[in-house]
Amino acid sequence: MGEHKNSANGAIGGASGGVKKQQEMKLVLIGREGVGKSCLMMQYISHSFDENHEPTLEDTSFTQRVVDGKPWALQIIDTAGQEEFQYLVEQYYQSGHGFLAVFDLCNKESLHELQTMFTRVARSKDLLDNSAEPIHPHIACVIVGNKVDLPADQFEVTQNDIDRFTRQFEFPFFETSAKTPLNVEEAFERLIRETSMKIFHSQPTPDSSGPQKKSRKEKGHHHHNGGRSGASNKCAIS
Repeated sequence: MGEHKNSANGAIGGASGGVKKQQEMKLVLIGREGVGKSCLMMQYISHSFDENHEPTLEDTSFTQRVVDGKPWALQIIDTAGQEEFQYLVEQYYQSGHGFLAVFDLCNKESLHELQTMFTRVARSKDLLDNSAEPIHPHIACVIVGNKVDLPADQFEVTQNDIDRFTRQFEFPFFETSAKTPLNVEEAFERLIRETSMKIFHSQPTPDSSGPQKKSRKEKGHHHHNGGRSGASNKCAIS
């Protein structure tokens, strides 16, 4: 387990010279082992990609962000993807405010496993009493399909798979690359907005809370970035 502080806690000065107090927000990365959760967090926190990254059981980082003028003190938890550590992950399901749900575009099973994880998150938050009620109004989540920088012929998850899954759960979706780093900042920023509105009940800003789906259908150039590199392989461990 590790813990990293990217910046000191405290207040952030406003444009007019005033001081805005930060509010704490806990974001949890979920997904099976190997989908790239650690690399996404590393790219977001330190704008880096480590080709020699080693697997982690759990890692926590701290950083500060201002989104829509509101300062946040973020605690970002990269959970273990291994089943034997689910007892620990369940604690984060219960205490987490927002969730970045990550699957590997080259592994269809990793997409299917998110459905089980969503059920566990809902159960931990006592949202399964009425099975007919959708969970998306009560859970702040963004779905991420990672490793979009790899060649398209390696993808197992099709656009139809993604469309069906996102229609079912109605969470915002982004295709990302922890390496390039396509849509990483955008996905985390959207998660902060979703969490701010659903959990902290902040008022949405114009154009900040509407449907969001950044996928290969809209950005066909994503797949022209060469072959699979050793770095992409090694930093696919979460």
